[in-house]
Amino acid sequence: MDERYWGEQTCLRSFLTDLLPVVESRLGPSALLYHAVKRGLRRGDLEAMRTARRMFNHLSRPQRQALSAGIVDRSRERAAARKRGMELP
Repeated sequence: MDERYWGEQTCLRSFLTDLLPVVESRLGPSALLYHAVKRGLRRGDLEAMRTARRMFNHLSRPQRQALSAGIVDRSRERAAARKRGMELP
């Protein structure tokens, strides 16, 4: 499958990598989105990653906003940890 735009696969991989720990902590490892994200990252092909993104996009607006806020919060925590000389997974 071809990329719809240059760098689509790289961007999806980055988004899903950031999303996975947030989905796991907020929705739990039994959530369908969690499994779709893991599958997309494991397979690495555009179809699987697009499916995971589509599932994220089909969540209610408050759920998407909460997960997006979780990604931002996690990013800030990692940046603060790096500044202190620590690495977070």
